[in-house]
Amino acid sequence: MNRIVLNVILSIYFLWQGVALAIADELTLSKTEINNTVMQIAQTIEQQYYDEDKATVIARNLLNTLDKGDFYASYRQDELITLINSVFASPDGDGFISLNEQALDDSFTLSSGQSADVGYQIEYQKLDNNIGYIHFSGNFQNISSIEQLTLILAKLDGSSAYIIDTLDASDASFTVIHHFISCFVKPDIHLANLKRTDSENLTPVLSLSSPQTPQTINSNSISTKSLVILQSAFAQQAWEFFNLALQQQGALIIGEESIGNASLNKTFIIDKYFELSVPFALFQAPDSDRSWKNSGITPDYFASEADALALAKEKIQLLKTGHYQLKN
Repeated sequence: MNRIVLNVILSIYFLWQGVALAIADELTLSKTEINNTVMQIAQTIEQQYYDEDKATVIARNLLNTLDKGDFYASYRQDELITLINSVFASPDGDGFISLNEQALDDSFTLSSGQSADVGYQIEYQKLDNNIGYIHFSGNFQNISSIEQLTLILAKLDGSSAYIIDTLDASDASFTVIHHFISCFVKPDIHLANLKRTDSENLTPVLSLSSPQTPQTINSNSISTKSLVILQSAFAQQAWEFFNLALQQQGALIIGEESIGNASLNKTFIIDKYFELSVPFALFQAPDSDRSWKNSGITPDYFASEADALALAKEKIQLLKTGHYQLKN
């Protein structure tokens, strides 16, 4: 019995030692470093956040909290992050703004732009009934994926319908997605309005010029072919733009209800310890009486990707025969 008690005591001791070492390893900041960090964050939000008036409010709340000394409750990096994020999550803040520890991999900071080497994959095949299937997976930051999709669509040319599978797509740059959309709609289509601080009026987001010829774009257009998109509820920012912009032009979305995150974020380095993610633009539906968010179709959840694909094939056949009508 004594040996058992001794083992328990030793286990608790070593566990406590591990916790103590972990706490000791946490980065400790000076008061000056905290001041500089908070002021940099406030300035970045004022310059980059899509809503100029709200940016001023959020920045002011940060500086007021700093003046009250609330950020000095602890000098540890992790606790400062928690305190600052609680300001962002307040009723007059924005929960999509987030502060995190700086990633060890510097390529992460390029997530809002054109990183040189980010993993993505586009798979394709011709399914039964002349359906072209395209599966996106990974992180689409590199513009080389635009050319790859163009080549794949050329190989699937002649398909009577397309199934676009975005369930495994993790992220993408706005530039890449904008080009992807251009593969399926005509260049003069008004896709959405883009709200940001550098423009007082909402700016229509039109299809960018595509490396494809007009004839190729027209042959893949939703106006001439059925297009079904498999969507996850966690579709990230630019992918949600892809899904909903095409839905507005007649594509059918199959999948879970999207979370309605219509903003685009950029990541900024703050000092040398932090990364700040800030929504710099907000997508809005082209018509003021429509919502950007969609509710998908039933069932809202799929036990497997195969189930979603099977339903997509079924709906395409109904679309072809006129037994299923898209909602306007």
